[in-house]
Amino acid sequence: MSGVFTPVDWASWPRSQIFWHYTEAAPTAYSMTVSLDVTETRRALRTAGRKFFPAYLWLVTRAIGHQPALRTAEREDAVGYWDTLVPAYPRLCEGDGTTALLWTEYRESFREFY
Repeated sequence: MSGVFTPVDWASWPRSQIFWHYTEAAPTAYSMTVSLDVTETRRALRTAGRKFFPAYLWLVTRAIGHQPALRTAEREDAVGYWDTLVPAYPRLCEGDGTTALLWTEYRESFREFY
């Protein structure tokens, strides 16, 4: 499954001025920290014999994917939206201390993703 990128019509896109401002006039980045109680989630996963990280990755990717503004990107000089997201994450390489970037193709079904 590969994602589909749909370019926006810049002239009629309501977010065009906002996008331009934060990418050209005042480039910025953002991050967010949220406290979540995952006690029940961890308990259910443990009971099911599942690991926490893949479940966390699926839940976060699913939540972010429901927000079109968070799927916005630039591709080949066009601004648009991806229909799905593919989570990428680092993995520590044993021995030399470097990291490798891994990715897991997103699936709507948790069983398929896991």
